[in-house]
Amino acid sequence: MEEYPFYFKEIPITKVARDMHQPRADLEESNRNHLKKSLEMIGIQQPLVVQAIGEGEEMFQIIDGHRRYLCAQDLGYKTVPCIVHKSRLKAGEFERIRFEVQNNRMAWKPMEKSEALYRIKTTNHLNSSKAVGELLGLSPSTVDNYLQMHDLSFNLRDKMSENKLSSSYRTEFIRLLGKLRKIRELETDQIMAALFKKVESKVIKNAKDLRKLGKVFLRATANEDEIYKFLTHADMTIEDLDAITVHTGSSFLLEKIISIIAENLQHNMKLQEQEEKLVFRLAELIEQYKKFKPVETK
Repeated sequence: MEEYPFYFKEIPITKVARDMHQPRADLEESNRNHLKKSLEMIGIQQPLVVQAIGEGEEMFQIIDGHRRYLCAQDLGYKTVPCIVHKSRLKAGEFERIRFEVQNNRMAWKPMEKSEALYRIKTTNHLNSSKAVGELLGLSPSTVDNYLQMHDLSFNLRDKMSENKLSSSYRTEFIRLLGKLRKIRELETDQIMAALFKKVESKVIKNAKDLRKLGKVFLRATANEDEIYKFLTHADMTIEDLDAITVHTGSSFLLEKIISIIAENLQHNMKLQEQEEKLVFRLAELIEQYKKFKPVETK
């Protein structure tokens, strides 16, 4: 029987040391909140990968698992599960193993993540995206995006497969879902159907086109007529739409404010005290603007 060059061990966290030369740059606390939430619920499911350093097994250096280690520290863990390489690795071998361990992880595909979040919601009997988000440490809007993707008719999902859309293409569809809203009589599913027709006829050519469309939908209130024309005219391209829509910074900011307030109302989320003051001040300005009569320039 072949002997493995590593073994499993539960190690006191005080004996585990970070590799200060590791290339990951997303170790700030704000980027650890989701993982910390996971560790609180189910513990460390994937052991850290380490090697012994110094004499004997006095200390261990992390090869893979810095975020798990930092979260475990934050949560007051006394020990952490580790896969320990038996012999001290040469510098080149150390870097190669770390790269292989981190590079070979397969990220969720958009449809897989959509299905997983849907199953989490249904099996845990959760009644809202906010509840799913609180359970997993995700924003309600992120959960909404993926659940909307799941709720698309099987016909539209089949079309994604039929058109052999790339992963980046599908990802942009998911991102776009969070920005879509009813345009006149067109509901979200009707809008998606119109977009797939444009994909099939090559009017929408790639993921970049969808990103441009997403920016237009961020200003949907100002651009509703133009978006409606785009959706109901089969040959109208993204370039055509982009050329006739409002692009001002102020319109984007106003749309963003509308979106934030609408999301808070939808999810019954309370604004912070300072935010409430600003919203009430905005409401006062809107009332003043209704009575405002601009001076015509000659």
